[in-house]
Amino acid sequence: MDFDEHRRGMSHFSDSQVAAQEKTLYSTQGLSKACQFVYNDAKFVNERAQSDILLLSRGITRLNKRASKDVAVLGLGFLKLDARARKDTRKIDNSVKEQAAHLTNFARILKERAHSDLKKAADQHWSDGALEADLRRADMVVRRRAMEDAFMALKFVRDIHDMMATKLQYQLPMDGSFPLQI
Repeated sequence: MDFDEHRRGMSHFSDSQVAAQEKTLYSTQGLSKACQFVYNDAKFVNERAQSDILLLSRGITRLNKRASKDVAVLGLGFLKLDARARKDTRKIDNSVKEQAAHLTNFARILKERAHSDLKKAADQHWSDGALEADLRRADMVVRRRAMEDAFMALKFVRDIHDMMATKLQYQLPMDGSFPLQI
């Protein structure tokens, strides 16, 4: 019999059952701790991925603002050139006014050409898939980091499992019999 009967008919566990329950409790606590570590690692990986995506978004926003600022500076430069040419035309005679008109026309053409070239370059850059390539590259980096973190977590769980198995192996009797009887 695995348990003893006492006077009132209540059963109590024998010493072998208590020892087996303690071993099971110890194993369950180890697995619980391992699961907690894996959960914390996954939470860290998620936070890191969110941080990387936020940094990527900020970088793209910064690049967009810089490109807008560069276009504005170029446009302002051409507007200043145009305003200066108009001011000069008021001061000089008809022949010089004609030359100034040519310069104004030339400046306008250059401005339009520069604006067109800049727009073509920007369109070409985005149509070449630069944004998609940047997003793919960022996605690959995030996935690689997540895989590395998951691999580290799995190695950690494997090490805990190996340690628990080794400890359990040393706790079992040498003859190979298992003390629990079912």
